[in-house]
Amino acid sequence: MNGNKILGIALVLSIGLGAYLFLGNKKSSTVTISPEQNKEETVALSESTVKAYLSENLPSATSTDENIEEVLSYCAQAKENNWLSLDEMLAYGKLKIETSPAPMQGIFILREILAADSNHVATIETLGEMSIRSGQYDKAKKRYQKLLSLQPENQGYKAQLEMICAELGDSDCL
Repeated sequence: MNGNKILGIALVLSIGLGAYLFLGNKKSSTVTISPEQNKEETVALSESTVKAYLSENLPSATSTDENIEEVLSYCAQAKENNWLSLDEMLAYGKLKIETSPAPMQGIFILREILAADSNHVATIETLGEMSIRSGQYDKAKKRYQKLLSLQPENQGYKAQLEMICAELGDSDCL
């Protein structure tokens, strides 16, 4: 190993250890990060450190971000340790769908959200949109009917359901 790699690894480890000691949080996890050399190194990080990173990076993360692998790694560790809120799990699931060669991994995350809260509106809406995109109008119909039952005043959901019904040739599905 050359001197630059050793210094880089030492820096990453010291930052993680310093954050752990500074925050004094005994709950920790390992997160895989990819330094410039694209060699993965594993660093122990506290719950506070992971949550702070995700609060800064997850809301704006997209599949085209250069640090997307790092964001996904932090998300995976937070999910594994039950550190994610349902909304953060939704963001993670959407990223998995967009970035993974196996998008069903993201769908499974969305299903976990609904298992925890069957009325999680943003997740039902996401699954409804995905059903429409994939031509699964029967599933989309059920999801938008549920959304309308949860938010009967939402004209956007009503319009989507009308479009789905027209696609299915169903004149009375509202």
